[in-house]
Amino acid sequence: MDALRRVLDAVPHPIFVKDERHRFVVLNESMCELMGRSHDALVGRTDHDFVPKEHADVFLQTDRLVLDTGQINQNEEFLTDGQGDIRTIVTRKKRVCLANGARLVIGCISDISSFRRAEEQIRHHAEHDHLTGLANRALFYQRLQSALEEETDSAHPTAVVLVDLDGFKGVNDALGHAAGDELLIRTAAVLADLIGPFDLASRLGGDEFAIIQRAGEQPMPAEALAASAIERLSQPMLLGGRQVVVSASVGIAHTGLSGESSETLMRHADLALYRAKQNGKNTWRVFEPEMEASYLAGRFLEDELRRAVERKAFTLVYQPFVRTSDLETVGFEALLRWNPEGRRPVPPVVFIPLAERLGLIGPLGEWVLQQACLEAASWSHPHRISVNVSLIQFDRKDLPMLVRSIVEETGIDPDRIELEVNELAIVDDISRARRTCEALREFGIHFVLNGFGAGYSSLRILKSLPFEKIKIDRSLLRDVGRSAQADAIVCAVLNLARTLGLRVTAEGVEAAEQLALLQRQNCDEAQGFLIGRPMAMTSQPRRIASRTLLSA
Repeated sequence: MDALRRVLDAVPHPIFVKDERHRFVVLNESMCELMGRSHDALVGRTDHDFVPKEHADVFLQTDRLVLDTGQINQNEEFLTDGQGDIRTIVTRKKRVCLANGARLVIGCISDISSFRRAEEQIRHHAEHDHLTGLANRALFYQRLQSALEEETDSAHPTAVVLVDLDGFKGVNDALGHAAGDELLIRTAAVLADLIGPFDLASRLGGDEFAIIQRAGEQPMPAEALAASAIERLSQPMLLGGRQVVVSASVGIAHTGLSGESSETLMRHADLALYRAKQNGKNTWRVFEPEMEASYLAGRFLEDELRRAVERKAFTLVYQPFVRTSDLETVGFEALLRWNPEGRRPVPPVVFIPLAERLGLIGPLGEWVLQQACLEAASWSHPHRISVNVSLIQFDRKDLPMLVRSIVEETGIDPDRIELEVNELAIVDDISRARRTCEALREFGIHFVLNGFGAGYSSLRILKSLPFEKIKIDRSLLRDVGRSAQADAIVCAVLNLARTLGLRVTAEGVEAAEQLALLQRQNCDEAQGFLIGRPMAMTSQPRRIASRTLLSA
């Protein structure tokens, strides 16, 4: 027996031998260390003498199974040591029959606690966001599917709460990614603090977070949770050494027992989030069926707009602008119109922003410029043609080459072309804008600063770029003739333009008193419904001036 012990002691894994009465007969040194007892203290004793009864009963049950059947048995079991740590062991047992008829159980134990801990860490990393520690997208969808499958109480439906930070990109750009990461970590802490014990908070990616509220009683309903999250996230916080105030938009979707899929529930929550952002951000909205109808209509419009851009299914109308002194037509502004077949016309205020969002404004703007020049080249009178250039178009490095090629292709005199540019297309990079303007000015193209008075109205822009004309925004003329202050503002803008040597076109002229003021103040040009509405153009543009306007 001593020789057997010496052999077994050389094995690094715990090994034991038990008799038919479940008593230890032989144990190697590793087994004694695992049990925390000496060999003499263990021999002749059973598991019940050393481990909790629930564990000992399991061990004895497997002993009997091995003795009675002769099958090899392998079990993964858990032991609690004296410090409260749980150890995971794998026990492999086999029956041995001696020559005298005695039967023994030989067992070998492997402690796989470290392996299981490593495995758990790997699983945790695979299912959780590394930055915030919240559940990641994969675990979120897994738990959401489980929640829907287990939902049984229609009075307490499962809810999905989507949280999106407003202006997160601005924090990253202004303060750096470290500050952005800190904002995400704090957001995660707020959401984790608000949820119930059976709920799940997740970071889906970027600055988008989500919460699953399981069916059943909650610490607070989803609407109250959303309001609390918005309130706490809008509190000033110190990021990157600066005090920052952010906000959040929240979309909520509930489900009962109607069989919604996780994809449907998430789409509904996303639509509610989109509506919250449409309604000014820093608020929450609950999904309603009309949101989906509106969304589907929007998707249909997007698809229709894409097809229209591919087919160039648009038209141009032209609104005249006149010399204020004698109301003689001096030019026309090209305006884009979209009349989808079989439905009402879509207003430019709807489809132009949509084209910008879908990345279609580039090819659409190029078509407008080309078509306007082509049509204007056919007019019998060489009126000026004014075309709006979007921010995206103006940002193109090849804009001068594009305009030059269109001019050469259509044969129009470049001196007739005015490109209207909004100041938002300029303020981010004035030096780049100057290079674009100068390249086109050398080719004979004229530039107009559009919407003056509605935005920054920066004098630095007028000073830095080769504009020849400004276009007073219609908002400045709205109260002319009814407000002394409005009259004074228009007069001041006209005086400023004269001092800088700039011509002025006033747009939005709809009343005789507005035109009268412009004439008294020697404004160069006027445009608006009083002058003439946008119209389809023939090769012979008609004269716009009338005796009625001349006597106004």
